[in-house]
Amino acid sequence: MQGTMHGSMAARGVGGTTDRNNLSARQANGAEVDAAVQEEVQKMSERGVRLLKGIAEGTYNTKHAEAAKPTILEIHIHRHRMHTLYGGTGTQ
Repeated sequence: MQGTMHGSMAARGVGGTTDRNNLSARQANGAEVDAAVQEEVQKMSERGVRLLKGIAEGTYNTKHAEAAKPTILEIHIHRHRMHTLYGGTGTQ
């Protein structure tokens, strides 16, 4: 039994060293992963800001383009003026 116990302790000692090495490797890999995640989050947030800016500009431009479109009444008035000035039906 004594030999078995000694063998177990020796195995645990080797495993302990390996575990410490693995822990150091995992911590190093974790730091790399954290840096990569932070970089990806930064990229995503920049893309989000660009998307929101594009939506805001598009909405602004669309509203102004819509405001610049002539209404049916304005088209009718324009056609009436053309008809009055130049004759004809004004609907071609």
